Amino acid sequence: MNPNPKLYFYCALFAFLAIGLGIIMGLVGDFGKRKLPDGLHSPVLAMELIRYDGEDVSKILGSAGDPGDDRPQMIRQIELDWVLIVFYTILFLFLSLILYQRDNRRLALFIRLLVIPAAVFDILENLAILGLLRGSGDIAIPAVLLDMSSRDSAPRIWSLAKWALIFLLLIPITRIYMDKDLPIFRRSIGFIAGGLGLIASILGMCGVFFHTDSLIEMGANFMASSLLVGFVFFATHSWLADGLLPALDRLANQKFLRKLTTWPSDDEDPYH
Repeated sequence: MNPNPKLYFYCALFAFLAIGLGIIMGLVGDFGKRKLPDGLHSPVLAMELIRYDGEDVSKILGSAGDPGDDRPQMIRQIELDWVLIVFYTILFLFLSLILYQRDNRRLALFIRLLVIPAAVFDILENLAILGLLRGSGDIAIPAVLLDMSSRDSAPRIWSLAKWALIFLLLIPITRIYMDKDLPIFRRSIGFIAGGLGLIASILGMCGVFFHTDSLIEMGANFMASSLLVGFVFFATHSWLADGLLPALDRLANQKFLRKLTTWPSDDEDPYH
């Protein structure tokens, strides 16, 4: 059974929104340069993976109240992350619908069972980080929620659970990308997206199980690359359905290109 083509459009849309929001988060994240723990390069990920320790917060975000204090930056990142959670949850649900309509119902159920807990753990992670940053800005979150999420080794415990589920979710999605019935060019795009996703999953899961934070970061970077190529895969569903050459022919027949691609015949006088 062929999935509804609209599902590919919605997957492309929410992949685009997630990518765009990720770029915005990178642009507004004006963090100072510091040596982060465990060989990490991202202050946001470093905050996700710390334990409930005020000294570690200062190592990542600087001393509270100093001119270089990055706590307001971190709070701004979390404000954007609330939206990102919605985007990626909806994206995974649409991906599960594609698998369901392709009769991969167990994989579809697997995605649905994991994505909601992943989003919940992401929310708890954000709340725990805000609990660490209490008093560093206006945090419009009830104190009881911050206290509930800031238990034991939070936010690290929530972050590890979230990343474990997300890296697991990347595995069934490769079934969408690696379709032997696709035209060779689009199949190649899918193989690249799926391959990057598998690499992300392997690296990330190793990082979670062996408590190697740098591997989690590498897995997250490969996942971002997979998402970008995946966006191309979904966005070109209709355009490349018959292959690359027919797509180029359709492009050449577009009104704005027709004059450039129409050559005069040998019998025509180019001056008349």
